[in-house]
Amino acid sequence: YMAKLSARYNETVSLFVVHGSSRMCVERVESTFALRHIIDIGETLPIERGASGRLLLAYLPSEQVKEIVGQYDTDLEGMLERTRREGYTISIGEREKGLASIAAPVRSSTGQVIAGIALSGPIERFVTEDMSDKVRAVTDTADEISRALGWTSK
Repeated sequence: YMAKLSARYNETVSLFVVHGSSRMCVERVESTFALRHIIDIGETLPIERGASGRLLLAYLPSEQVKEIVGQYDTDLEGMLERTRREGYTISIGEREKGLASIAAPVRSSTGQVIAGIALSGPIERFVTEDMSDKVRAVTDTADEISRALGWTSK
Protein backbone atom coordinates (compact mmCIF):
# COMPACT_ATOMS: atom_id res chain seq x y z
CA TYR A 1 0.00 0.00 0.00
CA MET A 2 2.73 2.43 0.97
CA ALA A 3 4.89 1.58 -2.05
CA LYS A 4 1.95 2.16 -4.38
CA LEU A 5 1.24 5.59 -2.83
CA SER A 6 4.92 6.55 -2.94
CA ALA A 7 5.24 5.50 -6.59
CA ARG A 8 2.19 7.55 -7.59
CA TYR A 9 3.86 10.84 -6.56
CA ASN A 10 7.48 9.75 -6.06
CA GLU A 11 7.33 11.19 -2.54
CA THR A 12 8.12 9.62 0.82
CA VAL A 13 5.41 7.67 2.66
CA SER A 14 5.74 7.01 6.39
CA LEU A 15 3.76 5.11 8.99
CA PHE A 16 3.75 6.54 12.53
CA VAL A 17 2.42 5.27 15.86
CA VAL A 18 2.13 6.90 19.27
CA HIS A 19 5.18 6.13 21.40
CA GLY A 20 4.86 7.57 24.89
CA SER A 21 4.49 11.31 24.41
CA SER A 22 6.05 11.20 20.93
CA ARG A 23 5.39 9.55 17.61
CA MET A 24 7.60 6.85 16.14
CA CYS A 25 8.22 6.00 12.51
CA VAL A 26 7.62 2.27 12.10
CA GLU A 27 7.80 1.97 8.30
CA ARG A 28 8.95 4.11 5.34
CA VAL A 29 9.02 4.09 1.59
CA GLU A 30 11.46 6.73 0.35
CA SER A 31 11.18 9.00 -2.66
CA THR A 32 13.84 8.48 -5.31
CA PHE A 33 14.52 12.22 -5.52
CA ALA A 34 17.81 13.39 -4.00
CA LEU A 35 15.91 16.13 -2.14
CA ARG A 36 13.54 14.29 0.19
CA HIS A 37 12.30 14.08 3.74
CA ILE A 38 14.49 11.61 5.64
CA ILE A 39 13.51 9.93 8.89
CA ASP A 40 14.85 6.58 10.05
CA ILE A 41 12.58 3.72 11.06
CA GLY A 42 12.47 3.76 14.86
CA GLU A 43 13.10 7.50 15.06
CA THR A 44 10.82 9.47 17.37
CA LEU A 45 9.52 12.95 16.67
CA PRO A 46 7.37 15.44 18.57
CA ILE A 47 3.72 14.45 18.41
CA GLU A 48 2.45 18.00 18.75
CA ARG A 49 3.90 19.26 15.45
CA GLY A 50 3.47 18.06 11.88
CA ALA A 51 0.64 16.34 10.05
CA SER A 52 1.11 12.81 11.37
CA GLY A 53 1.69 14.03 14.92
CA ARG A 54 -1.42 16.20 14.91
CA LEU A 55 -3.37 13.34 13.35
CA LEU A 56 -2.34 10.93 16.11
CA LEU A 57 -3.12 13.56 18.79
CA ALA A 58 -6.60 14.01 17.35
CA TYR A 59 -7.54 10.44 18.17
CA LEU A 60 -6.09 10.28 21.69
CA PRO A 61 -8.26 10.83 24.77
CA SER A 62 -8.30 14.53 25.75
CA GLU A 63 -6.65 13.73 29.11
CA GLN A 64 -3.70 12.14 27.31
CA VAL A 65 -3.46 15.11 24.93
CA LYS A 66 -3.34 17.46 27.92
CA GLU A 67 -0.55 15.37 29.47
CA ILE A 68 1.49 15.50 26.27
CA VAL A 69 1.05 19.12 25.19
CA GLY A 70 0.36 20.75 28.54
CA GLN A 71 -1.63 23.79 27.44
CA TYR A 72 -4.72 22.51 25.64
CA ASP A 73 -6.22 25.68 24.23
CA THR A 74 -9.18 26.27 21.94
CA ASP A 75 -6.92 26.65 18.87
CA LEU A 76 -5.48 23.17 19.38
CA GLU A 77 -8.88 21.76 20.24
CA GLY A 78 -10.28 23.24 17.02
CA MET A 79 -7.45 21.80 14.90
CA LEU A 80 -7.90 18.34 16.41
CA GLU A 81 -11.67 18.46 15.92
CA ARG A 82 -11.23 19.53 12.30
CA THR A 83 -8.77 16.64 11.76
CA ARG A 84 -11.29 14.13 13.15
CA ARG A 85 -14.14 15.61 11.09
CA GLU A 86 -12.19 15.73 7.81
CA GLY A 87 -10.31 12.46 8.33
CA TYR A 88 -6.91 13.91 7.40
CA THR A 89 -4.60 16.82 8.13
CA ILE A 90 -2.07 18.85 6.18
CA SER A 91 1.12 20.45 7.46
CA ILE A 92 3.09 22.98 5.45
CA GLY A 93 6.38 24.00 7.04
CA GLU A 94 5.03 23.30 10.54
CA ARG A 95 7.58 20.81 11.86
CA GLU A 96 10.38 21.57 9.45
CA LYS A 97 10.78 24.58 7.19
CA GLY A 98 10.41 23.59 3.53
CA LEU A 99 8.53 20.34 4.25
CA ALA A 100 4.88 19.53 3.59
CA SER A 101 2.87 16.49 4.60
CA ILE A 102 -0.61 14.99 4.43
CA ALA A 103 -1.62 12.38 7.03
CA ALA A 104 -4.65 10.11 7.50
CA PRO A 105 -5.62 7.55 10.17
CA VAL A 106 -5.10 3.79 9.97
CA ARG A 107 -7.71 1.91 11.98
CA SER A 108 -7.85 -1.51 13.61
CA SER A 109 -10.74 -3.93 13.11
CA THR A 110 -12.53 -2.19 16.00
CA GLY A 111 -12.18 1.23 14.39
CA GLN A 112 -9.53 2.45 16.82
CA VAL A 113 -6.86 4.64 15.22
CA ILE A 114 -3.61 2.70 15.61
CA ALA A 115 -1.34 4.60 13.23
CA GLY A 116 -1.07 7.50 10.86
CA ILE A 117 0.12 7.26 7.28
CA ALA A 118 1.78 10.33 5.80
CA LEU A 119 2.87 11.42 2.34
CA SER A 120 5.57 14.09 2.55
CA GLY A 121 8.00 16.03 0.47
CA PRO A 122 9.61 19.40 -0.18
CA ILE A 123 7.08 22.23 -0.44
CA GLU A 124 8.40 23.27 -3.86
CA ARG A 125 7.16 20.14 -5.59
CA PHE A 126 4.65 18.83 -3.04
CA VAL A 127 2.27 21.77 -2.61
CA THR A 128 0.13 22.42 -5.66
CA GLU A 129 -2.89 24.63 -6.27
CA ASP A 130 -5.18 21.63 -5.96
CA MET A 131 -4.06 19.30 -3.18
CA SER A 132 -7.31 17.31 -3.30
CA ASP A 133 -5.81 14.51 -5.44
CA LYS A 134 -3.02 13.91 -2.91
CA VAL A 135 -5.45 14.14 0.02
CA ARG A 136 -7.75 11.60 -1.61
CA ALA A 137 -4.84 9.25 -2.36
CA VAL A 138 -3.58 9.38 1.25
CA THR A 139 -7.04 8.87 2.77
CA ASP A 140 -7.83 6.07 0.31
CA THR A 141 -4.54 4.34 1.17
CA ALA A 142 -5.24 4.66 4.91
CA ASP A 143 -8.70 3.18 4.35
CA GLU A 144 -7.28 0.31 2.25
CA ILE A 145 -4.81 -0.59 5.00
CA SER A 146 -7.55 -0.30 7.62
CA ARG A 147 -9.88 -2.61 5.66
CA ALA A 148 -7.01 -5.11 5.28
CA LEU A 149 -6.79 -5.05 9.10
CA GLY A 150 -10.51 -5.85 9.36
CA TRP A 151 -12.05 -2.39 9.68
CA THR A 152 -15.39 -1.96 7.98
CA SER A 153 -15.53 1.55 6.60
CA LYS A 154 -17.71 4.43 7.56
